[in-house]
Amino acid sequence: MAERADILISVHGRFADGMIEGSKRVELRRRAPKVDPLTRVWIYDKAPTASVRALAVLSSIETLPPEQLWDRHENDLGLSKKEFGGYVQGAPTVSALIFDHVHKLREPVGLNALRALSGGFHPPQFYLKVKRSSALAIRLSQEVACTCAACGSLPSEGNPESLWGS
Repeated sequence: MAERADILISVHGRFADGMIEGSKRVELRRRAPKVDPLTRVWIYDKAPTASVRALAVLSSIETLPPEQLWDRHENDLGLSKKEFGGYVQGAPTVSALIFDHVHKLREPVGLNALRALSGGFHPPQFYLKVKRSSALAIRLSQEVACTCAACGSLPSEGNPESLWGS
């Protein structure tokens, strides 16, 4: 059985803020990542902050024509209609990553720490798969306060398998 993985996405600061505050429950992407519902999504806030600030749980992904997606999710995107139009221009379909819940990390994990943990980390343009047994996932999980079933329990000392349950 293959090891389950989380993903890490990069977003601009105002979108990370909206996710953490709860006003942005949907992340817009021109193409959908190939991941399953309940995938944990680490939220990397681009420069100048340059740190992972939150963990979200993916509820679902919807891929729709832009106008249908706007009609369905306009209040959860954190974008104006003009910004949305500029982003989706020319795309026959766009994808909505719908988050069940988002948890702010106790302490952000900065770019230097990310690079030290993963040997040359670069913020992803699309997304980055993060193996749950990796040093990066273990370090990020140490900053998660939530222990719900979707987020997974915090690791017990010396037992990275307890990070994510079964």
